[in-house]
Amino acid sequence: MGIERRSTGFTLVELIVTLLVVAVLAAAALPRLLSTQTFDNRGFLDEAVAALRYAQKAAIASRRNVCVTFSINSLTLNVASAAGSTAACDTALKSPMGDASFQIPRSGRRPSNAVFQSVNPTFHFDALGRPRTSSDNPIARQTIQIVGVAQTIKIESETGYVYAN
Repeated sequence: MGIERRSTGFTLVELIVTLLVVAVLAAAALPRLLSTQTFDNRGFLDEAVAALRYAQKAAIASRRNVCVTFSINSLTLNVASAAGSTAACDTALKSPMGDASFQIPRSGRRPSNAVFQSVNPTFHFDALGRPRTSSDNPIARQTIQIVGVAQTIKIESETGYVYAN
């Protein structure tokens, strides 16, 4: 009467195949995990969209012009202290957190290569939330590109709706 012994565990071939599969997956995934540049650029895009939406909502809520000023790598928001379609934006718009002025990026948070491209350097949202030139003329749909990000920011001309596409 022979007793059958059943061995438990893995064979050497199974272990080698498993390690090979893990190595291939790691080689494909590791570069994506180590590079945060794409993630940082997308964060900059999201922050710019949020700032533009905030500017539009602030213009409607305060019934004042809110000016948006772009430089190559920043965006600043100012509000008019007086009502009227041609009122100048002479006061810094406070951020939702109560900071004295609203500007993105906040101190050193901008990715090194994220810059605005093909953008109207200055425009404002009027009291109805529509984008306008400094002489209060309507602006056609605006498209704002950030270098290093596939999506663009669009601002609709009649409604002022801001979205990433």
